[in-house]
Amino acid sequence: MIFEVVHGCFGYGDGREVLRDLSFRVPEGKILSVLGPNGVGKTTLLRCMMGLLHWKKGRAVSTGKISIISRCGSYGKRSRMCRRQRETR
Repeated sequence: MIFEVVHGCFGYGDGREVLRDLSFRVPEGKILSVLGPNGVGKTTLLRCMMGLLHWKKGRAVSTGKISIISRCGSYGKRSRMCRRQRETR
C-alpha cells in the first residue's frame, strides 16, 4: 500500500459538508484518477490528501512518496500541468 484515506470527512466553516466518510486505498504502482463535475469536491479532496487542508475527521496515510498531477488554470487562460510531491515519514 502506498496511499490510503480512512473515513475522511471535510467541511467548510459554513457547515457545508463536502467529503463524507471517504475511504479508499491506492496500492503501490497504481494510479488514482479523480473525475467529476464542477463543485463536487475534487480539488478539496486533493488538498486534503496533500495536507493543505485538514480533515475534520479521518486521516490520510502514505508509505513513501506520492505525486499529485493536476491541470491548473481555468477556461480562457492557458492551462498547464502542475505536479506536487508529498513525502511522509
